[in-house]
Amino acid sequence: MTNFFGRKSVAPRLLMVVLTISLLFLSLTFTLSMKQPVQAAFPGANGKIAFHSLRTGNGEIYVMNANGSGTVRLTDSQKSDFDPAWSADGKKIAFQSMRDDPKGEIYVMNADGTGVSRVTNNGYVDDYPTWSPDGSRLAFESNRTGNYDVYSINTDGSGESRLTNNQASDGYPTWSPDGARILFESYRDGNWEIYVMNADGSNQTNLTKNSGWDLDPDWAPDGTKIAFGSGRSGIWDVYVMNADGSGQIKLTSSAKSVTSRWPAWSPDGQKILFQTNRDGDWEIYVMNAADGTMVTRLTTWAGGFNGKPNWQPVQATPQVNSEKSNYVTRNELALYLGVLIVAIVALIFINGRRSNRSVPTPSGVQRPPAPETSKTPIVSTPQGASTKHCIKCGSEINGRAKFCRKCGSTQD
Repeated sequence: MTNFFGRKSVAPRLLMVVLTISLLFLSLTFTLSMKQPVQAAFPGANGKIAFHSLRTGNGEIYVMNANGSGTVRLTDSQKSDFDPAWSADGKKIAFQSMRDDPKGEIYVMNADGTGVSRVTNNGYVDDYPTWSPDGSRLAFESNRTGNYDVYSINTDGSGESRLTNNQASDGYPTWSPDGARILFESYRDGNWEIYVMNADGSNQTNLTKNSGWDLDPDWAPDGTKIAFGSGRSGIWDVYVMNADGSGQIKLTSSAKSVTSRWPAWSPDGQKILFQTNRDGDWEIYVMNAADGTMVTRLTTWAGGFNGKPNWQPVQATPQVNSEKSNYVTRNELALYLGVLIVAIVALIFINGRRSNRSVPTPSGVQRPPAPETSKTPIVSTPQGASTKHCIKCGSEINGRAKFCRKCGSTQD
């Protein structure tokens, strides 16, 4: 194709380049915009609190608002249900139940208690489930080999894998927010310690290294801190340490014969739930995560047992900046590319039409003169004027004319 300057057009080549870049960009855009594995967002919003309670005579799963109000019973089984754990998207709850096996198996249900499904089925104790951040797997403890070890399994009951294999007991796993590691408690050193391992069971490392018992680990939602219960002082209290085991500090100060354990972080990282009998009954309390202050009791059930709290993560509402962003969004960039492509196509179309209307003369070739008309123009001769013929082309002209109207030559 040629343009109106008589030169070969580069528009088709340019169009191909732009189209190729555009397709690559759109492919990348759609790849990035595809659904990614669900992970606990930080900071997230604090949803409802799940817990188990013996208030009806056997264990059942309940939920309540963050301030302790609005308690709702989710399970209603003739056998006990314990140890609820929210999925990272806040839509599912895993728990242990004895409804089909007196030793206890792992089940999953919707956040409102519907859609209960059984995950494990082996005739041994399976307990303390914890979700992977993408919601595809559960880690749990089981004594199916004679002592407790940590296992993981798909939520449909397939793909079971043993993660620890120790002669001493390992249990109470907690998956890290990034999905890469799992906390657990172990008795392999002769006392209970907090360990961490990779999600595949490799690189098992002792974090607490203390002569007292350390149990019940729970990750902070940003993955930088770990809360746990410890009896190192002779009294069970809640502690916090860095993810590498350093900086261990005590948050609660329980009196003698009082136990404070089973901490659970709030999704926003500001609060920690825990279970304690400081007021005579086993109840659920909440405190500030930073320093253990602002201790508040959430459950009140005289003579009952309320424990193993777990906080529902709720996806936080995105914050919208009132000022226009300096960055171009992917949708805007796709729009700009689309406009550019349309403009290039239009330019090529216009050039093609112009090229078809104006065929250039090849270099070095003269354009032939226009053919003469076969009819001689009729020129009226004024009355009395003589006529003569052009001295160059022979056309008849007025005798008084100074030049020929046919060929334009001067007659003088």
